[in-house]
Amino acid sequence: MSDFDLNDLAVLLKRHIAYLNGKSGGLRANMSLKDFSGMKFGKVVLAGANMAGANFQGCNFVGANLSGCDLFGADLSKADLRGANLTKADLRGAILYRADLTDANLSSCDMRPGALMDAKAKLAKKQMTDEERSRAQQVTAEIGSTNMSSATLNAANMSSADMYKVNLHEAKLANANFSSARLKDANISGADLTGANFEGAELTGANLKGSLMTGANLNNANLTDADMPVISNKVDDDVRKLLSDHMSWINSDGQKGTCADFSGRDLKEMEFAGTNLSGAKFREANLKFADLSGALLMFCDFSGADLSGANLSGARLDGSNLSGARLARAKLTKASLRPAELAISDAIQELWPANLRRADFTGADLTDANMDSAHVDDMELRQASVLRAFFGGCRLNETQVSLIRTGGGQL
Repeated sequence: MSDFDLNDLAVLLKRHIAYLNGKSGGLRANMSLKDFSGMKFGKVVLAGANMAGANFQGCNFVGANLSGCDLFGADLSKADLRGANLTKADLRGAILYRADLTDANLSSCDMRPGALMDAKAKLAKKQMTDEERSRAQQVTAEIGSTNMSSATLNAANMSSADMYKVNLHEAKLANANFSSARLKDANISGADLTGANFEGAELTGANLKGSLMTGANLNNANLTDADMPVISNKVDDDVRKLLSDHMSWINSDGQKGTCADFSGRDLKEMEFAGTNLSGAKFREANLKFADLSGALLMFCDFSGADLSGANLSGARLDGSNLSGARLARAKLTKASLRPAELAISDAIQELWPANLRRADFTGADLTDANMDSAHVDDMELRQASVLRAFFGGCRLNETQVSLIRTGGGQL
């Protein structure tokens, strides 16, 4: 929480308004490297202010005017920026993880990666407190691509924005406007792009794998070398509908859409790579040789499912139920099967381990997989590759321990 003096902030804002209006006593607001975390700014007018490297985690900027602001390297994680005006703002290297920018205007923003040289120049001050010096060192060390992963940007305007290498992984971007935006090499995987407008956008080399693009406008967009969402042509219309409704269910925190239930379905060789299917049910489903690589599968129910030969490399299966599932010869390299945080209430969270009881991993590739604290009663590991796989916290029997040690796994 910020320890910034509210009286000082009031004076700073008053002088900035005078500065914008060209009145005597006006002074451009310099908020760089300060800690304002958790503060409620509301519809404040800070157009053109220097906010580089500042900490705005969890701040309320609903309806604020931040146009032309220097937010280079600023931390806006979980900030509420609904309806805010960020036109022409410098957001290079900024962190907007899980921020809410619904209906925000980010047209002509600069969201390119932050450069180390720029960080050293922008964050330099003649006189710095120990806290500011520490913050400057942290920002300089961590500066990189602008991070907007898991952010909410529904109906946001990003037209003509420079978003080279921006991270929009799993962002909510329904009806967002990206017309003429430059998104070269951007990571937009797993995002909800329903109804988004990419007309004339530069998407060369962008990763859109696993994104929902129902109704998206790609007219005149440059998609050279872009990694597009892939769903097999063999997918039935009802399965497509389930996927669409499931994405709506996830992005609305269960208020819209429906949690997908694929139980008992024949999904053999289906391509779900990079898709967010967390919470979905796959009980007794046929997923032989399906591609679920990089998919988000937290709290999924795969009990009794057949995943033989499936590709789950890099998938997140934290807290999922794979009891009795068949995963013979499946690929789970770098897959995560760790405990997932389950919110019991606003104040209480419980860790929910993955359930691998009676799961059959015969001949599977578990190289670098993480099975931390999973339930592993009667789990089969014969002929499985467990090199560097982590089984810490698991209650293993002697046979399992022997196979893991012999295969170079970690206990």
